[in-house]
Amino acid sequence: MNEKLKSRRLVRTLVRCGALAAAAVLVLPLFPWSAAAKAVPALSPFVMLASTIATRAAGGAALFGLPVLLVVIARRRWFCRWACPVGLLTECAGRLSPVSASRCGPVPRIGRWLVLVSIGAAAAGYPLFLWLDPLAMFTGAVGLAHRPTSPAATAAAAAVALVLLLSAALPGVWCLKLCPLGAFQELVAAGRRWLPRRLAVGDSSTEANGTERLLVGPVPRRSLLAAAGGAACAALGVPLGMRAQAAGRQRQPRALRPPGAVPLWQFGQLCLRCGNCIRSCPAGIIATGWRSESAAAWLAPIVSFDSDYCREDCVACTQACPSGALAPLRLEEKPNQPIGLAEVLMDRCLLALGSECRAMCIDACPYDAITLHEWTFEDDRRYPIVAEANCPGCGACQVACTPMAAIAVRPAAPPLTGRSVAARNPSD
Repeated sequence: MNEKLKSRRLVRTLVRCGALAAAAVLVLPLFPWSAAAKAVPALSPFVMLASTIATRAAGGAALFGLPVLLVVIARRRWFCRWACPVGLLTECAGRLSPVSASRCGPVPRIGRWLVLVSIGAAAAGYPLFLWLDPLAMFTGAVGLAHRPTSPAATAAAAAVALVLLLSAALPGVWCLKLCPLGAFQELVAAGRRWLPRRLAVGDSSTEANGTERLLVGPVPRRSLLAAAGGAACAALGVPLGMRAQAAGRQRQPRALRPPGAVPLWQFGQLCLRCGNCIRSCPAGIIATGWRSESAAAWLAPIVSFDSDYCREDCVACTQACPSGALAPLRLEEKPNQPIGLAEVLMDRCLLALGSECRAMCIDACPYDAITLHEWTFEDDRRYPIVAEANCPGCGACQVACTPMAAIAVRPAAPPLTGRSVAARNPSD
């Protein structure tokens, strides 16, 4: 028996080490397809369920998380024991600690309440605490090797380091008490208590003819109280989500987000800060910053056209997002999901000021959204005009006009009306 137990532990350790290595390799941009890094955070059934409820759509990420969900329903904490990379690291940290694992016993099981509130808030479209998922933190932390100066990756690495330090101080406290993914697995596995049980032949509860039958046994009072408390906790998340939604709808965006981004009020909570969109962008225009337009959007990705533009033949970032913060787009759908709207600054435009200019913004636009206003009796100036209906805010014109910075992409207040936007002077 001891030999079998040792052999099983050895196999499990090898599988967990392999899962850790595979997760690290998938996260780094070593594969030509953008969906490779998506697989790691998308394996979380907690993220899968909360994001599906919030977006009212089951995206491609559900293909990763749904099988794991079915397994953990049948096998309690299976993912923790066999595949979680952060779980392996915390276990190693705990084994190096002289503190006994029993010391974390008095710590309340905060993780399950985080899960219930998150699911309740997701019903209002505003999922909470998804960024605390260990797979999201691991993905962001490994991304530090790709972009060491990324604030989001730095924060994720610091979060993983904090989890390891906490596990060294109180072994088991993260996995058993705090981790939302582990708590989610416990909650869905506990749901089996409410299911009918099939009794084997010969059991005292079988029929007289010896056939099997289903039996629903009495549910313990503790389980009923726990279920009632969980339902109340989940219900608490609904008004929190509705309140955040109402406040967020009144806030105008001040930063550019990647194509396919959900509205700002929802984007900050759906985004895992995993950094997949940053690593998948071939133009390198997606980044994060320490400053943000709101607390909910802190460390969420933004788009900057300082050196390049959003390529018209690329939707890699939308395919790499595991949570639905960026809707997966096809190339033909991309023009209908604008990043922003280009605006000509008349006080800087050489043509508008009467000077010579090659009008590089017009030539650079891949969507033919910029035309030249010709001389008329009402207005004898020549200057670029941006057609809002055709402009997806790709930034090609802004990059082309770098010397004068006379055209810039601004966040477009949704919904776009489709009317033509004439160039204007900000001082008008």
